[in-house]
Amino acid sequence: MGYGRAWVRLALERKCLSQFIRVLASDPILLKNLYKRYAFLRCEDEREQAFFHLQTLTTVEFSCFTNAYANSSLLYQVLVFPSAKSGNAPCSAQVYIHVVGSLGETECMLLPRGVINFCFWAKNLGVITSIRLGHDNAGSNPNWLVEHVLIRNEMTGQAFRFACGRWLGSSVDDGSTERYMVGYPVNTGPNDLEEFHKVIQTCARPPEQVLPATPMRSIDPENEAIELQTMLGDAINRIIKFYHKNLNEKISYAHLMCGENGLVHALLNIFTFGYKSARFFGKNLSVWDFFLKVTMDFNQGIAAHLSQQQQPSPQASPARLKPSNNFNTMDSPRRNASLSNLLDSPRRTPSGAAGSTTPQGSLSRSNQFRRMYTKLITRIDVGCPRLGKDDKFQLFVCLAAHDRLLGRIITDLTRAVAATQVYNFVFIVICSTSLMITFNCSCTKTFRFFESRVCLRFSLTFWRPFRT
Repeated sequence: MGYGRAWVRLALERKCLSQFIRVLASDPILLKNLYKRYAFLRCEDEREQAFFHLQTLTTVEFSCFTNAYANSSLLYQVLVFPSAKSGNAPCSAQVYIHVVGSLGETECMLLPRGVINFCFWAKNLGVITSIRLGHDNAGSNPNWLVEHVLIRNEMTGQAFRFACGRWLGSSVDDGSTERYMVGYPVNTGPNDLEEFHKVIQTCARPPEQVLPATPMRSIDPENEAIELQTMLGDAINRIIKFYHKNLNEKISYAHLMCGENGLVHALLNIFTFGYKSARFFGKNLSVWDFFLKVTMDFNQGIAAHLSQQQQPSPQASPARLKPSNNFNTMDSPRRNASLSNLLDSPRRTPSGAAGSTTPQGSLSRSNQFRRMYTKLITRIDVGCPRLGKDDKFQLFVCLAAHDRLLGRIITDLTRAVAATQVYNFVFIVICSTSLMITFNCSCTKTFRFFESRVCLRFSLTFWRPFRT
């Protein structure tokens, strides 16, 4: 009985149940030996009607076999599609891959040099959601441009396509030697070789959307800000619905955060929109450079503030604590004596001014919060050398969303003097009105990618006093 259930589940998942039963029922000698004269399978009219109903099940995507037999060992095939821009020479670095599914994950598997098609046995991974592909940047030709990665479950016939479209190499693109990719199922029948060849031809071409985000090309430039607000609102609404409805079988948290039209995709498009000078986000600069600039200015401001507080000046006049009207956040903060003007708008009251409730020599609660997330930015930038600038931004967004602090952080960044000097006013309006009001979902799942295990423990213990 157990083998029969497994056979039916596997046939359903492979979309071959009607075909298999039709083959079995086409043998009259077998039916005559096993069934009586009045049996259902020996009645031709009822049997054909049953086949017709079973044929309709091929339109449904089943995972009944994959989810039921979690301890089974299955065979998986991996195809990596390098771009022709990389040249005919294979990648000289040691390539590795890490596969994550709904039921488990593999260890980092090393690929033989020059091999782009291989198979491996693993405990049932379930529905494959994401992978990490990278290399050690060794050899004379480590730069590698990957278009797609295709993984196929040889038992069930399910295939998943992972779009990349980015370089792997420390001296090209954003300097990333590891890419995180979210997978989407592709319709390939287990015995339909023609359909599978079409998928291979599609994967050999550059993807329509590269990771972690593709710059948005607005049809109407005048309404681009409205399109960005709509994109961000849709991404947030999908995350909220994920925790209020049973959609776990339809989509995963990785798709909502880092997939196509996910939260990271929307935020990257917003942060690259509305800046005053195109030279700031040039070929070698990205959104992560803006985060590092704010962090550097804040750290320098703390050092200047603490050094001034330690100087013995009992007869100091209030004019020494008054900030200069010509203070520029893009310049060195050491020129200014007030810390609150580092990230706050110039209209805010300085922390050392008269009437402030903050004791002299200590930071206000808002500045303590800023010190918290700037330390996380530094931790990601220093502790994740394999990641590029865009992937570091992606990791920061996921960790901040996990602790339900993403809204507060981005709102605080929009108040920075650096943001007012780099971005137009439209950018600040989009972030303040769209993200802060709607995004407060409870993202409590462990996000398994990059070096998130280290940074996640750091964030959970470091930001606990600021949970609301």
